[in-house]
Amino acid sequence: MKRLLLAAVLMAGLRPGLAADFKFASVISDHAVLQREVEAPVWGFAETGAVVRVSLFKEGDKKPLAVREAATDDTGRWTVKLPAMQAGGPYSLRAERGALAPGGAFRADGAEATVGDILFGDVWFGCGQSNMAYTFAGYGRLPIGGEEFLKKAEGNPNIRTLLMNDGENRNSPYPREDAVGIHWETSTYDSMRKNGAALYWMGWKLNRALDVPIGLVNASWGATKIDGWIDQAWAKDHGTGHAKGVAGFWHNRWEGFMKSGGPEAYEKKIVEWNKRFDPASNFLRTKPSLHDPDFVEDKSWKPVTIDGRGFQTDPFPEGFTGEIWLRATFEMTEDDLRKNWAIGYSDSYGQDMNYLNGHAFGGSGNPNHGYGVPIKEHGLVGTNVLAVRYKVWGGKDGRPGGMLKPVSISLWPSHAEPHEMHFKACFGETPPHDIWNHPECRKPEDARAINMFSATTMDAGLVHPLYPMAIKGAVWYQGCSDLGNGKYPEFFRTLVEGWRAQFTYKDRLPVIITEICPHQLDTNPNSVQRMKNGETNAPTWSVNADMRRQLNELATLLPDCDTISLLDLGEPDIHPIRKEEVGERYANWALQHVYGKPVEGSCPQIDSVEWQGPKCILHLKNAKGLKTRDGKAPKGFEISGPVETGKDRKGNDKEGVRLYFADAKIVGDTIELTHPEVKEAFAFRYAWFDLDCGWNVVNGAGLPLGTCRAYKDGKYHDQLVD
Repeated sequence: MKRLLLAAVLMAGLRPGLAADFKFASVISDHAVLQREVEAPVWGFAETGAVVRVSLFKEGDKKPLAVREAATDDTGRWTVKLPAMQAGGPYSLRAERGALAPGGAFRADGAEATVGDILFGDVWFGCGQSNMAYTFAGYGRLPIGGEEFLKKAEGNPNIRTLLMNDGENRNSPYPREDAVGIHWETSTYDSMRKNGAALYWMGWKLNRALDVPIGLVNASWGATKIDGWIDQAWAKDHGTGHAKGVAGFWHNRWEGFMKSGGPEAYEKKIVEWNKRFDPASNFLRTKPSLHDPDFVEDKSWKPVTIDGRGFQTDPFPEGFTGEIWLRATFEMTEDDLRKNWAIGYSDSYGQDMNYLNGHAFGGSGNPNHGYGVPIKEHGLVGTNVLAVRYKVWGGKDGRPGGMLKPVSISLWPSHAEPHEMHFKACFGETPPHDIWNHPECRKPEDARAINMFSATTMDAGLVHPLYPMAIKGAVWYQGCSDLGNGKYPEFFRTLVEGWRAQFTYKDRLPVIITEICPHQLDTNPNSVQRMKNGETNAPTWSVNADMRRQLNELATLLPDCDTISLLDLGEPDIHPIRKEEVGERYANWALQHVYGKPVEGSCPQIDSVEWQGPKCILHLKNAKGLKTRDGKAPKGFEISGPVETGKDRKGNDKEGVRLYFADAKIVGDTIELTHPEVKEAFAFRYAWFDLDCGWNVVNGAGLPLGTCRAYKDGKYHDQLVD
């Protein structure tokens, strides 16, 4: 499989194993931060069979502090481990290529690669979706205090950043051995401004508290799901539950693609398939393309007349559906060019894109539509060419779709002086309805065709090139795109165990999980009014809250993982702008649990639940100084009695629990819940709504209790609402 991956890399133009590309990996560049107090790996690429000697220098010295040698593996990759170093620098690294002489002595061949201004310190890895990626430049809104902070922090030589999404680096269908177009950067205004604000603020606060260099590696992409961030090569064998199957599918998809000939074989297969089923696609690959005016291949296309029967007529088979390309020519005079023209598809059932003399000018899937034609900008005196890409779909009353009336270009909006269109059509066969019984008719699959929602591909392009980098810890800020994903814990376990198997670290790898902020999903006026009132008289369901609950419960799933709640930082926008407070919570958690500093960095969490008749007693940990933020009674708790029969939140008859807003009071490090209607407490919830309804429970450090719930029998029961 390594050889398959190398072949893929070569075809992708990355060529890490070529002699001309003897180099350090892109993530080992000038200005890098290497992890202190651990044997930090350093790696790069050379031709297969070479031996590489790496020397570590105190910058400015001629005598190396350490020398390490390694041979390339069968992909052309070499890796050495430096001795464990204390924080400091700068240092430089020199790699020399060569071979081993008889007797084992290294003999250089003159090829060298160097990187400089290297610091040893602590490297923190941040991963997730848009709120981890959210930069100091903002997504339309700047983080609060961001500009002032950048001016203050600019020039700090001890904070360095590696932004994996920079340059040409994107997601990938296969695990990439090297990144493209990225490098470590120092703290200039421009480099800081494009980095994730929350992670950078964390690094700033750690640097000030510890006085050691901090490296921040950010691999994040807005709107991505957790399955995109698991490692297919590792998880196919070691993943948990559903995550293992997903990883195996994407691994086998790429492996099968390469074994069947890869891109070269695919290109031949798709051309042949197109000839039969989608011939226009082949013409789109030509120059000139079929929507260009000087395209001449349409001589072989079939004439077609659009009349009252539309695409029911020859040359189309009855009931034709699929994609058609149409071309028509018409004449224009100088006087014509001064008028406003339109093309109309009256009584049309399809989706179209239109080109006049090669210039796109409109497209829609709606019937009875027309478009202003840019004759003045793109029309010609004499012959003009109209090209239409038309996708047929079902019409009214089950009729096949298509252009069901004659088509013309006419004056807009009067429709006077029509120029009737006489089309030629390019179309193929309609694949059999039972396509899986006709493998010869299936469209060849291009395993390179991926998007931001393709599982495993974010890791393959943005994280895999980091392995086996030494890091101090990781931060995970994701979940908004996985609302309702009941398999989330399986993917998270696979994600973290994959990191721990492939990153290098000392003793343990802590992972900080972020409880996503409350944000507005429900625009129902009644729900919005509930937000304005603080609460209504009946609890509701919230998929947003359920994801927050899952993220909090992940803290108990694996050792050395903990969740930081952002319950008090939410707002209607999915991208809250109080990022400094997020970074401060990350830093304080790390200072307490990783560095042993006397700070409180843990949010209060439910440790156990005691059911005492009508009373539910919540025992909390990390609860020193437990209180409410506003000095009022605890708000946002719900309580239920035993399971009963009623309507669930979808209106169906079902057994479940009926929740009431609870009377709550703090007693030491516990919270007691009661309600007059509840005679035997059975379940509780907290903070169960999309937006903040004044939830106010915090510990002495002001850190909030996150979204949570529990059932007396330990099983989930639906909510009854009638």
